[in-house]
Amino acid sequence: MRMIKPMLSLFLLFLCTYATSQSTSVVQVSFVPTYKETLILLDESTDEGLLLEDLSIETLRFYISGIALYQGEESVFTLVNSFHLIDAASPSSLVIQFEVPESLAYTHIQFKIGIDSLTNVSGALGGDLDPTKGMYWTWQSGYINFKLEGVAERSPARHHRFQFHIGGYQAPFESVQTVKLGLKNKEAIDIQVAIDKWLASIDLGETYQIMSPNATAMKMAQRLPLIYSIKK
Repeated sequence: MRMIKPMLSLFLLFLCTYATSQSTSVVQVSFVPTYKETLILLDESTDEGLLLEDLSIETLRFYISGIALYQGEESVFTLVNSFHLIDAASPSSLVIQFEVPESLAYTHIQFKIGIDSLTNVSGALGGDLDPTKGMYWTWQSGYINFKLEGVAERSPARHHRFQFHIGGYQAPFESVQTVKLGLKNKEAIDIQVAIDKWLASIDLGETYQIMSPNATAMKMAQRLPLIYSIKK
């Protein structure tokens, strides 16, 4: 009986030590879509777009997946099965929160724009990957990684519309892109998404509609990482 109390004390000490070692903190990643520094927030209850300087934006959606934290070049944390549909018409979708060990040291965040090939061939999925979200073509073409729609006078399309549905997971049109950013504030990470920088590289008078994986879509996808930056 004399051994019970010491053993019990050691067991409780172990539990306390384990609990302390498992302390976590919350990381909040916020995506801030802008056009020439104007915040893009759309009203999902209407069909009206956001009227900007020289065009209007009606739809802005993109997938963020594979979120990971790095200490320099070393990966120190990966958010498993992280697939998030960012939608400018749904403010709650712009914020992603997750827990990490409180003692975790990291200097960079990395994520993918789009959905990887393995997930694309995994069959119909739910949540943000549900095909009813309007971000899925067919099993042959897979998910739309990035969708931007609106109206611009310089577009020669009917009603001056432009539509860019960027995706594709099969070679040679594997369009998912990787972004890695250095961090200033580790627990509240604000990432600006400068849509004007992407549109600046597109002549809407010539290219105003992309609706399937192809060479032009690949070139546009490869420019997407340039529009993501840590907000000043």
